[in-house]
Amino acid sequence: MAEFRSLNVLPLKQLVVNELEGKILTGQIPCGSKLPSEAELAKTLGVGRRTIREALHILQARGLVEIRQGKGAFVIRNDFDTYLDALSGNISVYLRTNKGKIENVLEIREIFETHALKAIIEKRNSTVLVHLRENIEVQKRAFLTNDSALYHKTHLDFHTLLIQSLANPIIQMVYEQIMKLIEDIIQFYAHVPEQMERSIREHEDIVASIEAGDLAQSVKKMILHLSLAYENFKRKKKEEEGS
Repeated sequence: MAEFRSLNVLPLKQLVVNELEGKILTGQIPCGSKLPSEAELAKTLGVGRRTIREALHILQARGLVEIRQGKGAFVIRNDFDTYLDALSGNISVYLRTNKGKIENVLEIREIFETHALKAIIEKRNSTVLVHLRENIEVQKRAFLTNDSALYHKTHLDFHTLLIQSLANPIIQMVYEQIMKLIEDIIQFYAHVPEQMERSIREHEDIVASIEAGDLAQSVKKMILHLSLAYENFKRKKKEEEGS
């Protein structure tokens, strides 16, 4: 008997959300504009008014529109940066209330950073390599002087330099929100000397692989670096909760 796979068709309300959200974020529907009525949207998009109503409430939760009783829905912001702040808040709530896995967030970070490694190697971006080497020297100085604040900043800067090298403002904004969600994991390294020292060595290994033009090794070392960071953090948290 033939087997059929799921088509994974998006719910109608999500299709409506995608349509309206896209037009808001691209400026096709300017900030301050009043959206067409539920009846008009339902007719234009070929869906029921209930679907429109549900989609508008999702957009309101994302901070893009405001539904005013008896007056309709208005676009209250369309700047991508503020939108990402709202999205980050929604993800944080999801992680807390629905027991979502932080691994899902870390996977996005891994995708972005390994993509940056590929771009640096393919473009032979020597400038970012100079900055990464300088950054590592500051990390070492912070470690030797036990300056946890400086180490924390330069540790963050190391990874941010990779993303900035892409020169893609949208990726950079999304990445900033991701880093806010895993702040506890990164802070952990600023207070554990052995973890600081190990992390610096891993950063050096990653840069060495980039300099050698070895994409496979640089990606492998980055994935190992990120996964070890999370595993050590989980182990530490478990020990603290058990004490």
